[in-house]
Amino acid sequence: MGSPAGNVNSRDANVVPSGSGDAAESYDGEEEEDMAEMMEHGRMEEEEATQEDDEDDTDYEQDEMENESDKEEEEEEEQAEAMVEEAEEEEERAEAMVEEVVVVMEGEGSTADSALTAAFKRTYAKFTGSQKWKLKSGRHVEDLLFNGYFSLEDPLHNSVASLVTTTQELREVLETTSYRPQNTEFDREQHFDLHWANEIIDQFLTLWETPYPPLLSSHLEGWYAAHVWTPLLDKSILQIPRMTVERTEVECRATVLRQNRGRESPHKRRQRKGVFKLDAIICTIDDNFLEFGCMETSRTFKGMTATKWLNDSKKLERIMRDMLGRLVHIGSSKKEKVQVVGITTAGLTIRFSRIVNVASHVCLIQREDLQQVPTTVNDLQALLLLLATVVRIKRVIAESLDAVTNNHLTGDEFQEIWKNGGDTTALGSKSELPWSADSP
Repeated sequence: MGSPAGNVNSRDANVVPSGSGDAAESYDGEEEEDMAEMMEHGRMEEEEATQEDDEDDTDYEQDEMENESDKEEEEEEEQAEAMVEEAEEEEERAEAMVEEVVVVMEGEGSTADSALTAAFKRTYAKFTGSQKWKLKSGRHVEDLLFNGYFSLEDPLHNSVASLVTTTQELREVLETTSYRPQNTEFDREQHFDLHWANEIIDQFLTLWETPYPPLLSSHLEGWYAAHVWTPLLDKSILQIPRMTVERTEVECRATVLRQNRGRESPHKRRQRKGVFKLDAIICTIDDNFLEFGCMETSRTFKGMTATKWLNDSKKLERIMRDMLGRLVHIGSSKKEKVQVVGITTAGLTIRFSRIVNVASHVCLIQREDLQQVPTTVNDLQALLLLLATVVRIKRVIAESLDAVTNNHLTGDEFQEIWKNGGDTTALGSKSELPWSADSP
């Protein structure tokens, strides 16, 4: 009988051909090697990729660090430039302060140079290193001020004033030099003061050359007016347009107006004999002239406590106040720029005074130091300083004239007058300087 098909298949399945086991084992080994090789290759590729990523990260970090370093360097450079600019600006401010201080010191006048210099040295010596203002450059402002002041040349050093000691030398200088360059036309605005100063020096040279120098002798008031004060003062004032000096028993119009401000009858005119008369006034050439200065003279100087000097000074102060009140009334919108000058002379001594309306009803009188007209050529510097003072006082008068004659209303003042229908009473009450009290 034959076997069932299922049994035959089962038996056949359990039969392994001879030699087939070694082949299977060989095949499995190769497959494992291939797998291992593939895994190793994959691992190496992964390591290479990781290494490349690490290198990329490192390069990126280095780039970032370089960028940050560049930014820091740029910021440091900008900060350094800013510090340099700030230091330069600070030094410029310090140098400007040096110039301002030097200008102020130069403007004080050589009569006080020795005292001013000594005080400046004492103040500087008191500073310690920690008290000084140190600039970023390492320098100190106080040192700059001190060295800047003393490094300047004396304006009269090596000048004609310091070299000339005889009349012959002065005449040689006047004959070989000119106050303006050659082939230059005379310009009144530019050359007037130089021309005037040249004439004054030449005139004093004549007085100094005289065998018996008249400046060493005593004279009457008229002699001093003719030979000293008229050339020095009157001729200098001629540069100001419409301005002149009137001399000899001149009546002060401002004082007359004050004394008669309440006058209503033509038969009642108040005038105290001698009170209004002055030796000279500085005024405009108009019919209704304005007064900007007054003078009193005497033939000899006996000291500042002498009766004549005290009386002249007091008289001038009252008249200066009257003149100022009248000018302020006319030029009220610029009253802070209006000043009146008083000049007191005694022999060869002169003193300038100024009065100004500083605030409301308050007036300030400033009296300058006494100055002397030199009697010999050895004191030529004193004459030059006096000329400089006259020029400065003349500018004060010119500015006052401009403030009065070019008086224009401000916008607020115009609106106030406009609202009041052209009535200036309210405006005047705010800006006018009232009359001073009458003399007892």
